[in-house]
Amino acid sequence: MERVLRDIVVDACCLINLGAIADTVVWSSRLGMKFHVPRIVSRESFFLRAADADGNPIRRPINLKPLTDAGILVPCDVSPGAETGLFVEFARDLDDGEAMALAIGRIRNWPVATDDRKASRLARNEGIRVITTPDLVKQIAVARAFDGPRLAKCLQKIEYHACFRPSDNHPLRKWWTRNAHTG
Repeated sequence: MERVLRDIVVDACCLINLGAIADTVVWSSRLGMKFHVPRIVSRESFFLRAADADGNPIRRPINLKPLTDAGILVPCDVSPGAETGLFVEFARDLDDGEAMALAIGRIRNWPVATDDRKASRLARNEGIRVITTPDLVKQIAVARAFDGPRLAKCLQKIEYHACFRPSDNHPLRKWWTRNAHTG
């Protein structure tokens, strides 16, 4: 089994997915995982899909406070010098949040959690390890030894509330699909 990652830089798309399963992610604190969130990303407003009492679709703000309080989400910023230079370079091709996450990941040698294809491609070209939402969820599930209905509920929350499913060519697509409909 692969060792549990400790420090991971998270961009906006993965942060939304983690917000959908905040109760599950709190367990990762016991694994020592820390998700470093660039301040530019944390200043954005994030919403999850939900339904009101009548079943009408609504947008619900994501409450990241439990993750911050547990020390799982840690704000970060680019440092002057090399990180700032890379941020500016990456921002030519990416949104600021993804560019900042990649700059921090590259200089600090931390993997970057992203589901953004363009950011993933640039990261890999720059030698930055990429970890996707399915990678993160599987790592947490394996380390916490939960599967069946508990894992299915977690995956279903991400699918419904964050509107995310791995692409057809993602290596964990079959694992995700199989486990999302268990129990």
